[in-house]
Amino acid sequence: MNGLKRGAQSRIGSLSAMARTRRSWGSELKRIESRMRKMSTVDKPGDVPFHEKRSTIQRILRQVHEAHVPFPNFLQHEGKKTVSLIGAPMTYGQGKPGTDHGPRLMREGGLVRDLNVLNWEVRDRGDLVFEPPSLDDPPVPIFPGAHPVRNSLAVGRGCEALHKVVLEEALAGNFVATLGGDHSIGAGSVSAILKARPDTGIIWVDAHGDINTPETTQSGNMHGMPVA
Repeated sequence: MNGLKRGAQSRIGSLSAMARTRRSWGSELKRIESRMRKMSTVDKPGDVPFHEKRSTIQRILRQVHEAHVPFPNFLQHEGKKTVSLIGAPMTYGQGKPGTDHGPRLMREGGLVRDLNVLNWEVRDRGDLVFEPPSLDDPPVPIFPGAHPVRNSLAVGRGCEALHKVVLEEALAGNFVATLGGDHSIGAGSVSAILKARPDTGIIWVDAHGDINTPETTQSGNMHGMPVA
């Protein structure tokens, strides 16, 4: 197992060298394989077979690649960085009042001051104005076994407006902080970041999966659907 650990460290070092020198994937893989074969000449009891090690390396090489997307300005320069604050006081994605006060309360709580202390330059875009639902909104499809979706047009319009602003700020190279609002806004903010920076990874932290759809929802609330 110690040999396997040393091999893993060697592989990590090889991947780092590959990223620095931009060697071709094929030649780099052959070089790593050669080193691993020398290490695996005699398989010890409980050791990982060579073909499994090779498969692991191939999987890593497929995942590690050069990103052909603009590097955000806030990661390029030392000193002050720019964060764009966008208020998204959405409350129509669920049934309880109060989520629309989130952006105001965070600003009143000293968010801008604290960001300045951390050497961030704040570009505050203010709060978006979301059009409320109306009795004249067109009906939505009702799926068997699912609850009718609530306020889908209002949430959709709001997410579309948010998407445009987040995309604009992200393409400018700024770090974008969206202040909600119920979390149906994720459909607008996350989609904009992924469009501007396709290699972005998403960590979704929530008590629920938020992966319902109009066909599966049991509440009809769109704040349970943004990941889907």
